[in-house]
Amino acid sequence: MHWGTLEHAWMMRTADYLGRIATGIYDGIGGDVLSAGHFLDRHRLNLFEAGRFEELAENILFPEGYLPRILRPSWYRRLARSLALEQIVLELPRHSAAANPIGSFFFWNRTRRGAGLSAFTLLRRHCQVLAPFLHGAVYSLLAALPVGMFLDHQFHTETINEHYPQFAHLPYEDKTSRRDVETPFFRDAYGALLRIATDLTLRHIVRGEYVGAIALRSLLGSAKRADVVGLVSPLMYFAQISRLCDEQLTID
Repeated sequence: MHWGTLEHAWMMRTADYLGRIATGIYDGIGGDVLSAGHFLDRHRLNLFEAGRFEELAENILFPEGYLPRILRPSWYRRLARSLALEQIVLELPRHSAAANPIGSFFFWNRTRRGAGLSAFTLLRRHCQVLAPFLHGAVYSLLAALPVGMFLDHQFHTETINEHYPQFAHLPYEDKTSRRDVETPFFRDAYGALLRIATDLTLRHIVRGEYVGAIALRSLLGSAKRADVVGLVSPLMYFAQISRLCDEQLTID
């Protein structure tokens, strides 16, 4: 999705479906960060207020996972985690004037660069997108509220319950519950891993032998499904990067 994110691939099918049944949709983009305190906790806030941006960047950035093992050394150096840390450390102080600096950082980076692509690149191709939390007055209000109002992550829920008490008894989704993914998904994922492992055009980026070993172990039932989930998305991303590089070399 525009080389900006590994998330929300499911939105491509969703956008096609919504385009067939609707001319406009509401998207709650930004509401989680602006109203529900998503990504905010006391530890991160303390690090920010103390100016310990290196520690905060480490806390924010995901572990490298499989990257050191699946990438060839030259590409691993080009995509090193240290480079991402440097950029985050430079970005964090820019949000020092915000009432909720953690929320501001995630809104202007993850929401804008990642989640925003779903709404304004995919969905908008098919129908009009209405984003209430991005309305100027709504954003200005929420962004100005003291950070302490969001630390318990109840502001969003309590506001809804107060204005719609007749629905306050309805439970919200339990996001901590685990869900089993359908077996056909993993079967397709295994096949994707094998194709990537044998794709000669990717050999200069990816260690095909390692990817192939994971795929075979998965097919034999000796690898965890989490291994498959953790590998497929970045590998598909690298495949697209490889094709993009080849196209640019051809044009040059």
